[in-house]
Amino acid sequence: MESDRLPLDWGACGRRPVQPCPAARAERTVWFLGPPRRVPERGRFWLPQAAARGGGWTAVISFVEVWRYARRPQAWHDCRGQGFPRFLGCRPLVLSDNYRMKLRVGLVGVGDAWEQRHRPALHALADRFEVRAVCDQVGRRAQLAAAEFGAETVDGFRALAAREDIDAILMLAPQWYGTLPILAACEAGKAVYFGGGQPLEPEWAETIRRRVEESGIAFMAEFLRRQSPATLRLKELIATRLGPPRLLFCHHRLPIPEHSNQCSRPHRTILQELVEQVDWCRYVVGREPRWVTGITHTRGEAGEVDYQMLNLDFSEGKEPGTGPIAQISCGRYFPAAWHEAITYRPLAALQVSCERGLAFVDLPATVIWFDEAGRHQESLESERPVGEYLLTQFHRSVTSLVRKTTDLEDACRALWIVQQAERSFREGRRIRLEA
Repeated sequence: MESDRLPLDWGACGRRPVQPCPAARAERTVWFLGPPRRVPERGRFWLPQAAARGGGWTAVISFVEVWRYARRPQAWHDCRGQGFPRFLGCRPLVLSDNYRMKLRVGLVGVGDAWEQRHRPALHALADRFEVRAVCDQVGRRAQLAAAEFGAETVDGFRALAAREDIDAILMLAPQWYGTLPILAACEAGKAVYFGGGQPLEPEWAETIRRRVEESGIAFMAEFLRRQSPATLRLKELIATRLGPPRLLFCHHRLPIPEHSNQCSRPHRTILQELVEQVDWCRYVVGREPRWVTGITHTRGEAGEVDYQMLNLDFSEGKEPGTGPIAQISCGRYFPAAWHEAITYRPLAALQVSCERGLAFVDLPATVIWFDEAGRHQESLESERPVGEYLLTQFHRSVTSLVRKTTDLEDACRALWIVQQAERSFREGRRIRLEA
């Protein structure tokens, strides 16, 4: 019903003079943005009147995180004459039609991908991101990164998440405290970018999913494989030239770590690789697998896993083997010092057999495909770097009216599928995956 909603009109809000925002030509002021019921026209939002009077909710608000204060408003002003509700304790937000909000971010972890991916992306997107604080388990790395962006170093992730000048947290490298910064971000109401190849621990997955859902924050996982230029081009070829995929082969090699100590960076695990590979194949096929079969090989008396393989069956009927099948494997049986052996005759990161052709994908930006006309090779080096693309998507998800949590759900689903593959090996049978 229209009667129980209070219109918030940007044009009406613009009557109040304010200092223009330095990031854009400011034309309007919005004192509070809440979860809209609908967007009937450009520049107008409808808010539940009960919420405006102080009813609580947990939802991510568009463009600004003042929603944390608005959930517990000090007072409510009937500003129907001006066309907007104002909350005490909420700073004014200046917007314009061409305004691009700059997110104030805190960095947790400066890892191996910092120089090649994250650092160049943050510089290229300086109009969207402003680094305010850096936290890393190695203090010197944090100092160097903070000095480059004019930010401050912070001793712990909880102190970083609690800062008022931080809108979002970018987790860019694994740290000894694992995924605990996500829970701290949920408590502080800060958006989370979960990147750097960090593992989602099985024992914490469900807790994190529930806390993110309850807090209402924006969450995005860094799925490098699915968002790489080569994968996006492969999806285009499947839709236009190659046809639906029938068989997928996805293999990866990891070196055996030479040594490990408390100061060394965490190594990629077979579980991490398999989770990302499962997500990749699910994305390429475009639907959920129905069956899974797993094989595991261990070495030594400790029973350390050095190879794991799983088979995903995407058959939609009751009988397996009638739809697309993905064979996924990851092994760690090459010593790290054997550099030539690791790189000898490397397999394509992904091989896809489709109805009308074949495709070989080498990340991040090479696709070789075959059809009746012969061989075609495409190099996508000129495309936007994947680091910039992912951070742009994160900025959009935080400032969007639509809350995005599908990345976390996809990560939890892929982790669960890998766990079912391990169960398949233990029980010696194929496991049916329920939707």
